[in-house]
Amino acid sequence: MKVVTLSTNDITGGAARCAQRHHEAMRRAGVDHRMLVSWRRSDDPHIHAAPPYAKAMHLGPRAEFLHRLTIERNRAPGADTWFTFPFTDCGADGLNIVRDADIIEVQWSSGLVSLDGLDALFALGKPVVITLHDQWFLTGGCHYSDRCDGYMRDCARCPQLGEDSVGVPATVLALRKELGARRKGTVIGTSRWIHGMAKASPVFAGWRHEHVPSALDLGVYRVRPREEARREIELGDDAWNVLFVADRFSEKRKGFDDLVAAARGIRPIGGKPVRFVAMGQPVELDPALADRVRFLGVQHDQAKIAAIYAACDAMLIPSHEDNLPNTMLEALATGTPVVAYRVGGVPDMVHEGSTGSLVERGDTAGLARALATLLESGASEAWRGNCRGMAEREISYEVHAKRCVSLFEDLLRQPRESAPALNTFDERLYNAAIQLAVAKTLIKPGMSEAARRGASMARIELQQLFSQRQAGGWSWA
Repeated sequence: MKVVTLSTNDITGGAARCAQRHHEAMRRAGVDHRMLVSWRRSDDPHIHAAPPYAKAMHLGPRAEFLHRLTIERNRAPGADTWFTFPFTDCGADGLNIVRDADIIEVQWSSGLVSLDGLDALFALGKPVVITLHDQWFLTGGCHYSDRCDGYMRDCARCPQLGEDSVGVPATVLALRKELGARRKGTVIGTSRWIHGMAKASPVFAGWRHEHVPSALDLGVYRVRPREEARREIELGDDAWNVLFVADRFSEKRKGFDDLVAAARGIRPIGGKPVRFVAMGQPVELDPALADRVRFLGVQHDQAKIAAIYAACDAMLIPSHEDNLPNTMLEALATGTPVVAYRVGGVPDMVHEGSTGSLVERGDTAGLARALATLLESGASEAWRGNCRGMAEREISYEVHAKRCVSLFEDLLRQPRESAPALNTFDERLYNAAIQLAVAKTLIKPGMSEAARRGASMARIELQQLFSQRQAGGWSWA
């Protein structure tokens, strides 16, 4: 069996890391598995970088302009989660690594696979599997919906965009529905939460739906004596150590303000202070809290990261929205219980009184109480076996590969139909995006002088784009 997985990145970002671990699990199981990525950072010879794009909209000046004007300069106040339109396609359907595969799997692929590109993959007549790590494939552009349910209807008047007069998200969702009705593939939800969303989504009506959790190398992420792990990372035994991960804490949904509020409510327990251990980019903290936080910086070595997890007494995850966080899986695999909000896929693995504690979203006082109770009761040590057992049952490479191989073998036994690609989805999306760009270049009453200048310059750029388009059709280079 030959399987190829398409992913925007190989090891940069949580979804990419999931795809790369899936790749490792499959290869260890003896599957001829390869990855095709936009940005290759690893030295794995079975991971291949896509060649210069056949349709370089996202990389060219015209696409950068559209993305900048319709998304980056068009976010609603407070909206800061990932938001992208499927502008770009790498022409994967024409590459041997894809054409030679028996199974084509598309994971987090913003900037790699467009709507036309996905249609073209189906046209090869092979089973196509989409693995979901967030909501993007279900929506008109947002990767997390911030509790908006517009994607279940039409994505009209998108609350994450400042101006939606043309309805580009609605266009994206309508095109996704059209493509989903035209093609029938398989959708894997890595959490029960995203699995349930996919089953209810009009985009994937009539598709096959499966739930397969992400994988983790339990040989690297393992239970170790905490004293040994603390010596290795020079942490010390003078305090309770509570881990949090600080990457992208500027993103609202990560709940950094909630973490700070909860930390303020934690007092010494059993005569020992509570120290917060931060892995990732340092962030600015209130001076009253700063002396209780130790920043370990950005870590890349997986063995060192595993030691940090194993050294801590608990992990705090205050995310307001999340699918199946890698940080949660890594903590549990090393025997470290998790305190978190009851959101997304977190309850799949964090079970109250067994592998951690859950409180309702936004209840920062509840986070503080749950963390204090966990540490004071001795559960941090008593639950270590439960945490590891959960990891071994659900996310080991062996379990993951067995589930995927069984699914893929069944897909290969099923009859398949193929039809030529339409090659019209992308053009309709681009037309809508250009219309929104035009609306963003209009001079409006009450605009500041700086805003007027920006709109005028953008209009000149847009006029140049239109002139190139009219001169000889769309230029993709």
